[in-house]
Amino acid sequence: MKTSMSEPASYELTAYEAVIASSWAQTHKKTVPMTLILLALHERPAWSSTIKSAIAELTGGNLQFDDQSLHLALRRLEEHNLLHRQEAVPGTGAKRKVYALTRSGDRILRHQVAATMSYARHPAFLALGSGG
Repeated sequence: MKTSMSEPASYELTAYEAVIASSWAQTHKKTVPMTLILLALHERPAWSSTIKSAIAELTGGNLQFDDQSLHLALRRLEEHNLLHRQEAVPGTGAKRKVYALTRSGDRILRHQVAATMSYARHPAFLALGSGG
């Protein structure tokens, strides 16, 4: 996965700060991909290119998967029975791999958003995000 560090001009970082921010971004990229994939599949099944685009959109382009990282994460989610794969696209005959959430995948996603990630709705985070 690669990151795009597109900071507003008011957040220009020193070289030292950029190293720290980059290190934190690397850690962040290792902890959130599963949730982002589940979120990308929340409304409907999709194939990997659609998931990849949805993640870029969800993160404002700041987190993007390369194909290898995406497929590794998809396999891990499949091993945990949080998503399943269909080999053919119904009605088209295409042999694309289409991924869909399982019931457990949906429940885990809802838990992540409601509990684990609930801090992001705190007014302090919201104020920072709006330039406050």
